[in-house]
Amino acid sequence: VAHGYRERAGRIVGDSARLLSVIDDLDSAARLETGNWPGNLTGETDLAAVLSAVAEELRPWSDQKAMRFRVVIEHDVPPARMDPTIAVRLFSRLLETAIDLAAPNEELGARLCTVPSGIAFRIDRPRTIQGLNNDQILASASVDGEEGGGPPLGTGFTLRLISSMARASGGHFEIARDRFGLILPSVSDSARETKESV
Repeated sequence: VAHGYRERAGRIVGDSARLLSVIDDLDSAARLETGNWPGNLTGETDLAAVLSAVAEELRPWSDQKAMRFRVVIEHDVPPARMDPTIAVRLFSRLLETAIDLAAPNEELGARLCTVPSGIAFRIDRPRTIQGLNNDQILASASVDGEEGGGPPLGTGFTLRLISSMARASGGHFEIARDRFGLILPSVSDSARETKESV
């Protein structure tokens, strides 16, 4: 098949995947609002493996946007106390948002590490939103995407959804001056809490 047709087919596949992610996000928002979110806090998930798989899956999209991730995964990150499907959704949505907002040739650093409160995944804020405060970012609700790109349902909607999913999974989402961060519960924290309560 000619190169041009392969490119068109790739765009169709990418657009289809984005449409499905929009439907998933709307469904997740409705479930979270009605308290019907399947937050399983008893499973064990290898976040390093999840992050590697999600980053690899999104590589064609980041290549198409001409941006790069510099992902660092620290050694001995313990398993997370959460459902693996939800971990995939959280990492996917956060990385997709960064790709959408990144400028051409921009490189964003990302790190998965252990912190006192659990497991942290932090990623640089793209340059396009570095001058905005938290309220400005979270108030953004453009369905067509912001100027210069952005998630299909808007940056504000997507980040609020990530925050809600993280809270429902026993963690939290933070927006710092120069980065986004997911803090998720680790299995070792759960074991320590159980030991302390005995």
